Amino acid sequence: NRAKLFSGKALDFDGVNDFVETSAVPLPSAGAISFYYQADATGGEIAECGGSTDDFRITINSLCGFYTGAEYRVSTGGLWPIDDKFHFVVFTWGDFGTKFYLNGEFLKENTNRPADFSSIPTTLYIGARNGSSIFFDGQMAGFKIFNTALTAAQVADLYNNPEKVVP
Repeated sequence: NRAKLFSGKALDFDGVNDFVETSAVPLPSAGAISFYYQADATGGEIAECGGSTDDFRITINSLCGFYTGAEYRVSTGGLWPIDDKFHFVVFTWGDFGTKFYLNGEFLKENTNRPADFSSIPTTLYIGARNGSSIFFDGQMAGFKIFNTALTAAQVADLYNNPEKVVP
């Protein structure tokens, strides 16, 4: 059961068994991930790649945030709105650490540099952990991976002009 297009603009995940599976996507040592989401009450796993201590995860649950290696790089518990509106999320990382933006606004950071996951050789799952658990319940659109860290100005520009190609 795969995620389906919702109104031609978003993937609609049911929180039971929907996910998107892609071939390995090596993440750069400095980069960013952005997406729009609207989560139902249970939230879940936005994306996961690796499945071990050398992985990365983006989750909406009791320990929300951007997780790499053995710890959350930016714990965002309580900052993710769960309502009937779409929200724009960006996690950007590099030598400065990891930063979390919501709807174009900077919210939180961790100055510890994230693990280098450029060599993670496994599948990227969107909407589930390893395609088998913690399924996302809600809608998601515009999932992007950037091969360079984004600045606050670029994040705001993406939020205000979603059709723009940045950087």
